[in-house]
Amino acid sequence: MPIKDIQFKPTASLNARTVVQEGNSLVAVDTPPGGPYQPLDSDLTAIAALSTTIYGRSLLTLANNAALATSLNGNWLPLTGGTLTGAVSGTALTLSGALNGTSATFSGAVTIPATGLRLNGNVGTARGIRFQTSGSDRWVLYTSGTAESGSDNGSNLELNRYNDAGTFLDTLISINRETGNTSLNGTILANYGQIRFPATQNPTTQVNTLDDYEEGTWTPVVQFGGVSTGITYNTQTGEYQKIGKWVYLSFIIILTNKGAATGSMLITGLPFTIGNIGGGGSLGGISQFQSTMTGLTSAPFYYGTSVTLSVFQFGATGQVAVTNANVNNTTRLQGVLFYPSTS
Repeated sequence: MPIKDIQFKPTASLNARTVVQEGNSLVAVDTPPGGPYQPLDSDLTAIAALSTTIYGRSLLTLANNAALATSLNGNWLPLTGGTLTGAVSGTALTLSGALNGTSATFSGAVTIPATGLRLNGNVGTARGIRFQTSGSDRWVLYTSGTAESGSDNGSNLELNRYNDAGTFLDTLISINRETGNTSLNGTILANYGQIRFPATQNPTTQVNTLDDYEEGTWTPVVQFGGVSTGITYNTQTGEYQKIGKWVYLSFIIILTNKGAATGSMLITGLPFTIGNIGGGGSLGGISQFQSTMTGLTSAPFYYGTSVTLSVFQFGATGQVAVTNANVNNTTRLQGVLFYPSTS
């Protein structure tokens, strides 16, 4: 019986039913209004490809994204926009913009855009990055949940460490956002052997704070009566070390000509101004002097104020100034001094 002679009757659901031949049998098939249709081979191929995936099969039966979301119980993300409400798992991720959600797990690389990784949260909430081993914390870098009450306070940065069981041990580094002060909990190892202080001291009155360190050289200058006319040197060197406000210095002076100036002997050019001790200056000793110096009644010593040392000796009635008359053209002086500076 030819197929064209078979009649079809409307049904309640699809309005029509037609009969087609499959092999030696006749089969009734539901048909949409308007009559029977024969799909193209390319359409059948596309439909077959879609039917190999969950998403494709959903598209074949659902008309829009809202219906698809309902079908997937809301567990889907559009190609543009969207917010994660659960975990994202995968092997790698390349971001060109924001990724919003509650959690994500990756076993491969995560590439962050040039704009950086942004950990955004409400005021008073901690935001951080956890470094784990087999799901157990080892390090956590985060901003604390301290409330931001103005004047740049709150949301301080902290680095915490954890033991093998993932239990919190301590906060190794804490940086205060308001003051910039950094707290370290542990021994600082200068493995490269250097700790640098700024060229200009940042002084403090806190008694437990080291605010300066410096070392270098200085040039001692001999004067008689405040004048250095005609004085020449074979050696004229000095070194110093400043720790906090305290200065340690040394010098060596070897003359080749004591010049024509007269008066009390001075050594000037100290690298830092001498501070007062008990209302006076600073005392130090000359550790070596030539026996060719004449008229000395004791080993010379010096008393310092400002950046100048006055050289003395002890006489019968007390200290007496060393003068040009006690010095010759080959006099050698070598000394050390330890004094508080004014800064």
